[in-house]
Amino acid sequence: MRTHSFDYITGTMRVPVAAPESWSIDGLDAFYKDPNHPEWGGTICRILYHESIHFWQFFSSGYLANLLAEDWIRVKKFDEEKVITPTKGHIEKHFTKADSYPFSAAELTECWARYWDVHTRSPLQIIQEDEVLSRDPQVQKALSTIDPRYPTRYTGVMFDTFMSEGKDSKSYAQPYRWMLEVSTTGSRFVNSLFPALVTTAFGSPDPVRVFCETFYLIEHSPQLKNGLMAHMNSNIHFNWFYNWGNIIHVVNQLMHEAKMPLFTSGVDVIERGPLKTHPIYQLYAKRIKKLFAGLLLFSFGAESPGAITIKEEDSTKFVDFMERDVYSKHTWIAFGLPGQPNYRAYLGHYLPPPCIHFSNMTYYAYETPQLYETDDKKEEFKTVEAFKQLIDGLNEQVRKYKNAKKAMELGLPVDTFN
Repeated sequence: MRTHSFDYITGTMRVPVAAPESWSIDGLDAFYKDPNHPEWGGTICRILYHESIHFWQFFSSGYLANLLAEDWIRVKKFDEEKVITPTKGHIEKHFTKADSYPFSAAELTECWARYWDVHTRSPLQIIQEDEVLSRDPQVQKALSTIDPRYPTRYTGVMFDTFMSEGKDSKSYAQPYRWMLEVSTTGSRFVNSLFPALVTTAFGSPDPVRVFCETFYLIEHSPQLKNGLMAHMNSNIHFNWFYNWGNIIHVVNQLMHEAKMPLFTSGVDVIERGPLKTHPIYQLYAKRIKKLFAGLLLFSFGAESPGAITIKEEDSTKFVDFMERDVYSKHTWIAFGLPGQPNYRAYLGHYLPPPCIHFSNMTYYAYETPQLYETDDKKEEFKTVEAFKQLIDGLNEQVRKYKNAKKAMELGLPVDTFN
């Protein structure tokens, strides 16, 4: 039985372990600064970090935000008229593999989050929590490639194994396996391209098509591939930053030829459509302005939350410069690289999950960080009680909708479970 969850309609998470008491006072900045800190324990990192990535995906992906909007319309319809309206088919399509492509959009969404699980967390920590992986001969072989002096670093063999195996691999493994099968260049090339490719693809109305056709195009174009390979480095951070703009250019070209709109963020969808009435997502869309302002100051040399710096043994000073410089040209890169230490700290500081139920407490992210004065002050919550009432009211509204939906599916009156 699954004991943790992320309800994307409300933004509420459940993590079935005790959180440090300090979080109720200090917030989650310390966690996003160092999600692998031993004080938190493995379960918190495993669940909270993974589900945080899913929460952030709705702000960067117009495609996912549109799915959320479809559900939100149905929630409101039931709240107002006690009617469960049929879906438009988009949500069902999200979970269905099209005949012409090797995986569904839902699998690609999970692969996107899994990528950052494996990158950010130690393979040794993952294996301690996954009994299936711990018994896998391939994993044992991959473990032998780790340098014992740097147990948190991963090799290509290790990364590929952890992206392809595990007790939940059916939900996330196929997109990355497909890339490795198609690629004639190898693991580092796939690893380096994945973040920019998946982030940009989910800014389209058909992420699986854009993802697959762009990667296939790159693989079968010596000019494109050689251009991307020319500056590949042993430092994965360098590869992400150096090729980010080049990959986006290829994706945009394909989308233009397919007569698709270019990159549409989740914030675009939230601000223009039905989600304008969503009490949480519309509020967080306004927080994006503060996130971007903080990142802009960072690009000019300001310290990130917690004064995070990339350790010299993990990176180079030039990569630190690139991290600041590339952001000034590609605003959404912070959402595309949520495992980059400084970007992760900013996302966690300005966009923490609104509500997290731990076994010992419930955390409410009620304070909007005050980077500077804005015209949106009337929308901000200055007390935890006001924000708590907002969250609890939304959760109750969605609970009644889900109960009514379940009753309808069983052929019962919609008020059976309410």
